[in-house]
Amino acid sequence: MPAQLWHRMPVALQAALLQVAALPFSLLLLRVGNALPLFDTGLLLALLQGAVAALFSHLARLPRWWLPIQAVFWPLLYTSLDHPQLAALAPFALLGLLLVFGNVVRERVPLFLSSTRVESHLAGLVAPLPRPRILDLGCGTGGLVRRLQRNVPAAQVEGIESAFGPWSIAWLAGKLMRSPVRVRYGDFWSLDLRDYDVVYAYLSPAPMARLWRKVQREMPPGSLFISNTFGVPDCEPDRVEVIPDWNDSNLLIWRIPDGNCPS
Repeated sequence: MPAQLWHRMPVALQAALLQVAALPFSLLLLRVGNALPLFDTGLLLALLQGAVAALFSHLARLPRWWLPIQAVFWPLLYTSLDHPQLAALAPFALLGLLLVFGNVVRERVPLFLSSTRVESHLAGLVAPLPRPRILDLGCGTGGLVRRLQRNVPAAQVEGIESAFGPWSIAWLAGKLMRSPVRVRYGDFWSLDLRDYDVVYAYLSPAPMARLWRKVQREMPPGSLFISNTFGVPDCEPDRVEVIPDWNDSNLLIWRIPDGNCPS
């Protein structure tokens, strides 16, 4: 399969194809594993299939959070066949996953939550700005925007989230905490960025090239675009702030316009 076609596929489809590719290897390993009396054949095949699919996903450089999904899918499915009560919960589990991770299928953007150290560092970056208007693209459950508003009260902070589950939590938490932060439900591609002084994003590599074109087209001169961890293809940031958190986060910062980057 051509590499260009592979990288254009949704990650969920890549994961499914890797499961198919893993099956012959799992069956081959099963012939060896049948000598082990510890598992019945069905459970052993499910465990082998999960392990091989997770290995293939690692080699194919799927996002790290897909590896445990690949590993446990078949063992959990096989176990549920012997426990009807677990199988009955499957539709509700699927609905919950779609509400929380729906963007994975649509935009190849999972739910990433910024660390508290990133939040503190971001507050330090925007605090010197006079009454900045700040937008978090894909704000998740809204923790960052609420705390940023609290730490920089002069700022006008907004967030936008297109996954219904996280947005619902952000909306409810804002109401309960009486936060002035506005959290929109919707697609940030349709939101005009020209009114914002700072745009923050913690997304994935998939949308960054398209997002950069939108940033260059819409954000005003002198404004800041800040990406957590994920860079823009063929475009070096003006500076990088290394955050000593559990995820080794980097804040990549561009001041608009950037003449060194393609539009």
